Amino acid sequence: MTTAPWDDDDSQSNVVHLETWKGMLLGDDKGKLEKKFIGNFRLHLIHHPVFAGRLRYNTFTDEVMVGALPWRTDNKAWRPLNDGDIVRIREWLQRAEMAPTASETADAIFAAASENSFDPVVDYLNGLQWDYMPRVERWLTDFCGAKDTQYISAVGKKWLISAVARAMQPGCKVDTMLVLEGAQGLGKSTVLRVLAGDDYFTEFTADLHDDKRFIEQVKGKWVVEFAELATMGKADVGTLKALMTLQVDRARMAYARTVSNAPRRCVLAATVNPGADRAYLKDETGNRRFWPVACGAVDIAAIAAARDQLWAEAVVLYKSGEQWWLDAVETTIAEKVQEQRVAVHPWQDIMTSRGWLEEQDTWSSVELLSKLGLQVKDQNPGHKLVVASIMKKLGYRNKPMKFGGNLARRWSL
Repeated sequence: MTTAPWDDDDSQSNVVHLETWKGMLLGDDKGKLEKKFIGNFRLHLIHHPVFAGRLRYNTFTDEVMVGALPWRTDNKAWRPLNDGDIVRIREWLQRAEMAPTASETADAIFAAASENSFDPVVDYLNGLQWDYMPRVERWLTDFCGAKDTQYISAVGKKWLISAVARAMQPGCKVDTMLVLEGAQGLGKSTVLRVLAGDDYFTEFTADLHDDKRFIEQVKGKWVVEFAELATMGKADVGTLKALMTLQVDRARMAYARTVSNAPRRCVLAATVNPGADRAYLKDETGNRRFWPVACGAVDIAAIAAARDQLWAEAVVLYKSGEQWWLDAVETTIAEKVQEQRVAVHPWQDIMTSRGWLEEQDTWSSVELLSKLGLQVKDQNPGHKLVVASIMKKLGYRNKPMKFGGNLARRWSL
């Protein structure tokens, strides 16, 4: 057999002895190496001193990582595999009297790297040691200048735990979004970047309606920021809510030929400059998914210093069974906070003008819409939902009652 380049490199301590791993190679009936057997390619990439321990698979980002391979002229730190690496590895296998195609080389690389898998986010979290000083309930107050309230404490703690849960338990249910409010330049995005780490943070820039682009952008990220929530139209916000509920994405992973289920690993957050009225939530209903937090002075240096301990405490809470969703009491408090961010529908101003509703003791939705100027033939369920939301805000209840000799549902105080 022709001597392959770099055969004298025996620097890797975890390399199987030369004769041992070569004994695993498949030969033909004449005792020669099977040149097209992918198992032989894989064994070389796992055990040969040139490659042993230098190919890894990052399960969080779905990437093959390469270490100090001989042809690298950079600092040889771990980095993602590129097309040039595949060409050089194929060349090496050919010099070792094998004949892989480009596709077979890529398959062998992935198979070898998969036997040396790691999850950097989970490894980071599991490696932390909490100092038992409580921080997670106050981080939004201490580092982001938010008011010290029961609501702020709850959403700050639960959002951190939800991020730990998504890392440790991919695809678990997390259908809420932390919303950091404050002036432009305050440092809201930087807070999220510092918490996630540069490699695992991204600002979402793709089209919400392009499922493939959404999956591509959130894959391999731990925290995804939406910086345009305040400027989104109602339809886009509806799409965002639908995306937030998904626990698994259907996608073709980087080294796969078939579509597979990809459990979500990220949590979502938004940053907004809400303006004086803070009315950026466009929908009258369904706002429970948004956790607004009004930020004051942001201390980036302090949150960077506390980062490891914040996550360490969140890990302890997650492993102790702490839930990452609001309980009934917290939900009631959150609803009041969310209502303050809902843009007032133009109909509400009309309906609350003096004497408008006092003309009758009870109203049907059809009567209300007709009084607002919509003919019965033009009224639709969406219109009735808006009217219903406004009437509930004003203290009205919709209940069955006798009207005109018939039983009908009508609004009354």
